[in-house]
Amino acid sequence: MAEINKEHKHTEPSTLKLKKRGKQGIFGFFTLRPVYVTIAALIPIIISGLAVYFIFFKSVVSPPIIKVAAERHDNFVHDNIRLDLVSSDRNEIRRHFKNLQRSILAIDVPECKGRDIKLLGCKYSSLAGKQSAYVGLKGTHNKISLEMVNGSGMNINRLKHELFKGRPYYFGRHKGYNVILWRRGNTLYSLTSTMNRRGLMRVANESIFPYHK
Repeated sequence: MAEINKEHKHTEPSTLKLKKRGKQGIFGFFTLRPVYVTIAALIPIIISGLAVYFIFFKSVVSPPIIKVAAERHDNFVHDNIRLDLVSSDRNEIRRHFKNLQRSILAIDVPECKGRDIKLLGCKYSSLAGKQSAYVGLKGTHNKISLEMVNGSGMNINRLKHELFKGRPYYFGRHKGYNVILWRRGNTLYSLTSTMNRRGLMRVANESIFPYHK
């Protein structure tokens, strides 16, 4: 009997320890549970945030032609471009590009019509590795850069585009400037400004016409 009582006494502390550990384990689980819940809730948010970052920030890389047009216009806005000819006379600007017209027949010097558009001058330049004709314009509230280049062999179809008055205009944005491009024959035109895209398309449609000799 004494041996049985002794064994019983040894068994009781062991049972109590197991119960105590069990309680601690259950208590610990419920104590840690909010942490697991918080982490589980944060995972979708983190994944969504990374997705937004890669879609709207990492993937937003301006195409070279958009980047060049925007940076050139930025120089024009900040008076860092020296025009070859400062003039508001269309005929003077046409004469200035006469040699360019002879060597690159696809380039037409445009006429700018409308009271809200003023010619400021022009210069020889280059776009996408080709010699181009650059014309500085001024709208009511914005400076505008117009550039013309022989667009033969230049593929801009991957750019976003929108129809305006039946003509497709391709567009992009860089450094806070909107750039639109369109074709007329073999000539590729670009207009760049802080003006909104629809406004630029309206200027292109209503104020810029090719000059035919």
